Amino acid sequence: MVNFKVTALVAGLSCAALLAGCEGAQSEKDMIMEAQYCLDKATSLTAQSCVSGISSLTSENAYAIRCAAGFLESGVTTAENLAEAFTALQEDGDTATMLSILNFNGSTGLANTTAEYCTKSGSPGLALMGAMAKSATALASSTSEFTSCSGGIASCTDAEISNLITEIEGVLTTGSAGDPDFDKAVETITAVAGSVQAVYALSCGQVGANQDICGPIDEALQAATITPEELAALTPTQLEDLGKELIAKWK
Repeated sequence: MVNFKVTALVAGLSCAALLAGCEGAQSEKDMIMEAQYCLDKATSLTAQSCVSGISSLTSENAYAIRCAAGFLESGVTTAENLAEAFTALQEDGDTATMLSILNFNGSTGLANTTAEYCTKSGSPGLALMGAMAKSATALASSTSEFTSCSGGIASCTDAEISNLITEIEGVLTTGSAGDPDFDKAVETITAVAGSVQAVYALSCGQVGANQDICGPIDEALQAATITPEELAALTPTQLEDLGKELIAKWK
């Protein structure tokens, strides 16, 4: 039975009650509340219909609801799923669990849009979650090009995922532009780096940032000789360098 408690998801990650901060007109509050109520009872097939009525709203609360809807549509159906993903990262370094939960089944379009909504929610927790999902989905989508994890991220072991990353790194070293495997590898690491670039200031550049997740990102920046101040305006080469260092942290 799918029972996605969007209030627990959004409020828990943003450390604030979702509707308590609404300051718009009453009609907007009603629209957001209606969308939230709908999502609490929705499935992956009906999630987007719940938020269609707030598609024109640009408040942080509206974006938070649309962020949550993206996760529900992807198949992440409980707040407990998300807690498990972050616990796996923080306590066990279990990349396979994190990727299997947070990847959007290779749907990069949905992952990218959801990550954008999560960032626009203004919540450091939601923004970081969206970035991790976007990164995981980018890596998951590469499995069609590489053999190490050809069964799909959800069915791969830690060792197979590590081999997948090693395979991508090898292609980046020996391949060249125009080769399908090389081009896919560059696309993957650029997406990973871009997801971090979009949310770093909000999620990792603040006092009290989650060091279990942000610590490895900071290490990747250092390894790529990129400062946080430079992150907002990276060259394509710098994005690739950062992407290489970020996926190395998943091995």
